[in-house]
Amino acid sequence: MDTKHKSHKFLAFLIVLEIIIVVTIGIVGTNYYSKKASGERLINALQGHQQKSVMANIKIAGQKRTPDEGTVQPVMTYFDQHPSAISNLKTQMSGGDGISQAFSYQQTGKNFFVFPRY
Repeated sequence: MDTKHKSHKFLAFLIVLEIIIVVTIGIVGTNYYSKKASGERLINALQGHQQKSVMANIKIAGQKRTPDEGTVQPVMTYFDQHPSAISNLKTQMSGGDGISQAFSYQQTGKNFFVFPRY
């Protein structure tokens, strides 16, 4: 009887642990893959001159080809020369809506079949 009681406690512990893990992954994933966090990663990449990261995070409307160094370098140069423009972009992107005329969020798929990819 005592062994059976211990196995039930252990099973209950495992179930509670699994629930805690799933909820934690859900919260962390929702925050990491949110529009706001995606925008912050793009802004940080622009400010840090990380061309590969910028290229991975943008898509040019109306073009099927992926951005390359030639297409992102003018954008990075512009934001270097206009610090107020990058702060304005940062403010608008952090709201989660994007900028309607220049930049906008587009869902391009899902991460781990659950979290949206922007």
